Amino acid sequence: MVGMSEGQLLFAKPSIRVLVFAMVSSVAVLSVLKFGQIMWPQGLPAHSQNVFWLASGVNCAALLLLGLRYWPVILLDAFPAHWWAGEPLDLTLLASFANAMESLLAAWLILKLGSFDGGFDRLRTMGWLLIASLVAPLFNTILIPAYFCLIGVIPWNEYGRAFSYWSFSNGTIILAGVPLIVSLFQGHWSVRRQWKEAVVFLPIAMTVFSLVFNALFSGQGTNFVFMVFPLVIYAAVRFGVAEVSVVLVLVLLAIYLAIIRLAQVLPPAVEMLISGFSCLSRVVSCFLSGAAGSSTSTRCTAW
Repeated sequence: MVGMSEGQLLFAKPSIRVLVFAMVSSVAVLSVLKFGQIMWPQGLPAHSQNVFWLASGVNCAALLLLGLRYWPVILLDAFPAHWWAGEPLDLTLLASFANAMESLLAAWLILKLGSFDGGFDRLRTMGWLLIASLVAPLFNTILIPAYFCLIGVIPWNEYGRAFSYWSFSNGTIILAGVPLIVSLFQGHWSVRRQWKEAVVFLPIAMTVFSLVFNALFSGQGTNFVFMVFPLVIYAAVRFGVAEVSVVLVLVLLAIYLAIIRLAQVLPPAVEMLISGFSCLSRVVSCFLSGAAGSSTSTRCTAW
């Protein structure tokens, strides 16, 4: 193609793109599993040590960009990642299947019912992204905790906690990660017109997020999560969907950094961590409302 470098031409090949997708997805699965094993070798209540399931966002975005027909790739890349992490064969098979079905359903809902056209700047597409983040994780959050209860990894009285915890984890990554990954590949950025504002805003936002979640997870009962909302709403009003996705990823990063710093405090304060997930979920909802409302005022083809 005219104007494309050799590297761009290489990446344009479907086989190369699928290979990259498989590698990134495998790394996403393996890194989360290893992170939980390193931080809490003894595990956490409700088997919640995996924190955010990054593969949910990677896999769904990949199917939106490559096409639904590539969903079997998820089976092929999730299996070795679980296996290398030391998971037993039965769990590896079940988790690979659940990951594939979750991503396939999420991508199908966004593509077919959300009329996905390469971006998330329409109310209909944003709405179905939100619905997909609530519905698609049920493949994982119903099956895997039930399996853990059946084999005795967690007691049945923790099933409800595991269900809600994992639903927040997977759904949050779909909401925050999919628009960001799609924007990285499609180039849907508005920050070029406001780069000075972004340079000032992002460090301030990251500093506030870090202070908030360090206080939240310290186990001292300090809760300033309300301070996150104005920053996310400001980003939704001033920037585009892609930029707000970056802000949400900064929230995730702040949570991870706080977890690493306070890993030994978290086991007796798991409910505080779940509160953090809940906070982030509500923040994402605010972002969706603000961004979608903004798009309907600027585009007559919102539906």
